[in-house]
Amino acid sequence: EKIPMTAPVETATGAGGVRMRFFLPARYTAATAPRPTDARVHLIPVPEETMAVLRFSGRGAEADLARSTAALRAVLAPTPWRPVAHPVILFYDPPFALPFLRRTEAAVRVERSGEAGP
Repeated sequence: EKIPMTAPVETATGAGGVRMRFFLPARYTAATAPRPTDARVHLIPVPEETMAVLRFSGRGAEADLARSTAALRAVLAPTPWRPVAHPVILFYDPPFALPFLRRTEAAVRVERSGEAGP
């Protein structure tokens, strides 16, 4: 079964290279989701999490992520919310969309101060 492209697409860069995460439509469960046809694609259940996000436009390059992540951390600083993971970029538009019209978000998993982490 083919599934139309979903949004957002999460992208993170690390020591192992670039990781992309696509989210299945809510009508699917782990048991009913179509099996990937590419061995590099894995279906992984993702537990519920609280994210802080900052929307920006542009290509979502490393400089965009660094700038937006710094701004997001500055917004979170006076609040009880603390980042507990590495930031990621969430893409909502296709690569051919004009950069100034793209919806892109810097996102980081957060927890309230004093809450136990995973």
